[in-house]
Amino acid sequence: MRLLSSEKPSRMKIASLLLLSISVDLLAQGAQCFAPAEYRSADADAEQNFQRGSAYFVQKQYSAAFHYLSVAAQRNHPRAEELMGQMYMFGYGVQQDSKTALRYFNAAAEQGHRGAIMDLGFYYSQVVVDLPAADRYLLAAAQCGSLEAQVELGLNYEFGRGIARNRQQAIHWLLTAAPHWGKAGYIAEWLQDPNTPGFQNIDQLSRYVNYKTGMNIILSTPKPSFPGGINSHGSCGISAVARGNNCYNSTTNERTR
Repeated sequence: MRLLSSEKPSRMKIASLLLLSISVDLLAQGAQCFAPAEYRSADADAEQNFQRGSAYFVQKQYSAAFHYLSVAAQRNHPRAEELMGQMYMFGYGVQQDSKTALRYFNAAAEQGHRGAIMDLGFYYSQVVVDLPAADRYLLAAAQCGSLEAQVELGLNYEFGRGIARNRQQAIHWLLTAAPHWGKAGYIAEWLQDPNTPGFQNIDQLSRYVNYKTGMNIILSTPKPSFPGGINSHGSCGISAVARGNNCYNSTTNERTR
């Protein structure tokens, strides 16, 4: 990332840029990342504290959640670290502090937590706006199998949002997401038509499809707004949590990302 000569990057900025390079490089080398529900810590005490804390988090008993999650996070439990990041991002039981949230997201992402990698993509798309950095995190999360990141990245390639326009890459990521979110496949079909023009945003794409079909089709992403969201498949992100959606499977009590 090029900085203006008058800019002096903060320690937080430098650390995050270093982690961005580490995260992407590790994935390129085949390093493991994981969906949260797949993870169990070998540290029994950390895992027990996480399970207690996450249960309180679901119940919105944030004071108790903080107690147990902070203990687990101190023992480097990545799922606890990611939830601590959410608590600081939105002030759940603590004073809102985006820098502390970023530190926890970084710690979880460094261990391969897919949701935390996606959180970082959303952080750099909305909190500290750096769209090229956001797209690199989204790419890492998409490669880890994040539905939400796959769709967002595909649309970013189509709209040139923080990344060079590339319709073939847009189609690739939308088709990758399609088995889990049907509208991604529908959008990809339109983009595969050589007569389909380019678009700046989802609203332009929706208007074009509605004009061509004579229908009123809402081509929303699998979340209410970028970034974040939640849908029937359990994909969720920062703005979903901001609205009070804690992104847990109500049946299994597992973090869905």
